[in-house]
Amino acid sequence: MGARTGLVALGGSGGCSRSVGLSVSAARVRAVSHSAEEYRAFTGSPETRMVFALGTDGVIEYMPENSAPVFKERRKAGEEFSCLVPDCPSQRLSVVDRGNSRRHGFSHISGGGHDEMGVAHLQCQLLIQRWLTEKYPSLDVELEMTTADGRRRADVMATSRSSGAQIAFEVQYASMSPAEWQERHDSYAELGIIDVWLWGYRGAHFHEMMPGWLLSNPTLAAVGGADQPILWIDPTFEHIGYTTRAAYPIEFPNWMVLSRSGSGSLRSEPLSEFRIDADRRFLTDQIAALLDVPAQIEKALEQRRLEQQQRRLEEEEQERRRKDAYDGFYNRVRKKSEANARVWAETSEHRRIIGLFGVVPDFLKHVPISGKTVIQLPVPPVMWQGSLYLKYIHGRREGWRVSIRGMTEDLERMDPDVRLAEEAVRSWLDALEQYGHVARLPSTYRYDKWPKYEVRTHQPEDGAEPDSAPGPVDEPQAESAATRDERDMSVAGFLARPGLLLSAAELRSLGLPVRASGRAGSGQPACIHCLGALGSSTDKAREYHSHCASGLSRVLNHPLRS
Repeated sequence: MGARTGLVALGGSGGCSRSVGLSVSAARVRAVSHSAEEYRAFTGSPETRMVFALGTDGVIEYMPENSAPVFKERRKAGEEFSCLVPDCPSQRLSVVDRGNSRRHGFSHISGGGHDEMGVAHLQCQLLIQRWLTEKYPSLDVELEMTTADGRRRADVMATSRSSGAQIAFEVQYASMSPAEWQERHDSYAELGIIDVWLWGYRGAHFHEMMPGWLLSNPTLAAVGGADQPILWIDPTFEHIGYTTRAAYPIEFPNWMVLSRSGSGSLRSEPLSEFRIDADRRFLTDQIAALLDVPAQIEKALEQRRLEQQQRRLEEEEQERRRKDAYDGFYNRVRKKSEANARVWAETSEHRRIIGLFGVVPDFLKHVPISGKTVIQLPVPPVMWQGSLYLKYIHGRREGWRVSIRGMTEDLERMDPDVRLAEEAVRSWLDALEQYGHVARLPSTYRYDKWPKYEVRTHQPEDGAEPDSAPGPVDEPQAESAATRDERDMSVAGFLARPGLLLSAAELRSLGLPVRASGRAGSGQPACIHCLGALGSSTDKAREYHSHCASGLSRVLNHPLRS
């Protein structure tokens, strides 16, 4: 991971020659599991290794890993190594070489019996002191140093000779409540001292749910809540551990952050990788990158918000343009429709329609719809419906097949601004079926793009006296499918028999509802059901059209039912 180092003062701008500052590139920290070797290096063995001892001259000696042979040679040469613990009943120590798989160290020749946590705490102090002294020789480093107000005694205190800025290292194996930690943290903060807490890798603050995964406790949660990294120390193997977790929000599942509660996946790094930065933070490149992830996520979220806002603005602009285009189109279509209506009033087709019906009938003024939307066309309904009626329906024989495709193509040719021509034609044919001019045939295909309609012959003939157009067929009341099928097979089937002649009086005797025959002032025989003109002699004899039989068959209980 890229880094830039420079000489900066501990806690200030002036002169400690060995303090280190870092600028970490804005890179993601991905979820990387530490290896089993790394985990074992941090947790060590069940035993507590003694890696520090007093030499013959009273100087504290540190035994690096795998260096027992060197210390054995020194012991053979007459040097003595003794226990650091005050008042130890067995001061003399031996050098133990445990091979390559276990940590080398010192061991009491006999006795000892020190508290394990106490020895570990002391070795952590010596380890931090040694690290600070070697890495930052210009700092004053003291063990068990009391603060200026006398309230606190730091395990290890590092002081900048140039600025006086201080860092207190506290090693904590024993149990501590959140309130106790907060009190100590606040007292250091009041003095301007940065406190670094290193929790024991054993004891009250190291709880494994499973290997490599730690659980939190209230004290660690308080540390994280104060925006401090939660760190564990292993003095035997000189490792500092920390936990990571998946970033929040969930849109960043592969981003890892430093756990602020202590719970999470355990990672560890050698103490040699740590440094003190310009803000007096105790960290590594990896920890610095983990600490930077929340800012990166916030930046990514802000970028996403800006992109979403930009998309919304673009969508709103597109919608405005679309609406303007639609408004322009509909205004153009409306003006064309009004102009075409004036032109059509002077055409021969208009005069022919008036000659047939006396007025433009309602079924030639149908407003087409698609679903619940009115279809706007540049051709008025009376113009295109009158033209298609005269071409495809008027004068055709009974059962003549109507071409929806032909009607659609003719409508599209009337004006280049025609849209949804097929839907308009379908809507009009549905209306014509209600008026009895056409009948839709049952489809033989599951998906029939072009349904079929047949002509029903009760249109007025050219040259005949103009009639008003027939009204829509009255709809039957709601009935079940089984009842409808039974009724169609009885009454309708009976009335549709070839050659059957029933007068209006006979129909009434069957209980069938019929209209008064004839039209006021016309003097021409009319269908007793739809009031349309009767053409054939058979229709005139029975006083209704053959295709009106189903409309007359509305009574379910009658003598002909069987």
